[in-house]
Amino acid sequence: MGSKVLLSAAFSLLVAWPTLSGDTFLFFTQVPAPDTYRGKYRDNEYSLTELTDLYVKEVKDVIESLRTQGRSPAAFIAESMQSCGGQVIYPPQYLSRVKK
Repeated sequence: MGSKVLLSAAFSLLVAWPTLSGDTFLFFTQVPAPDTYRGKYRDNEYSLTELTDLYVKEVKDVIESLRTQGRSPAAFIAESMQSCGGQVIYPPQYLSRVKK
């Protein structure tokens, strides 16, 4: 059975991997914060629809990469509105599309 991954909108992914001895190893990987002002993709370069598509694709790409390694997502944890260095409002439909 593959390990499970916790996807987090604090933008770290947690992989819990139980061993035969009963120990659990935890692993993290990251996805970019969907910050349309200072993030990887910005609202001065893309429409809001394109921003949503781009940031959702980042999550999908990480999930697909995990699946090729025999792992799968366990959960996605996100703040309803990220609050670091100001309020970061996600692109429209970001959370609902990541949920799908």
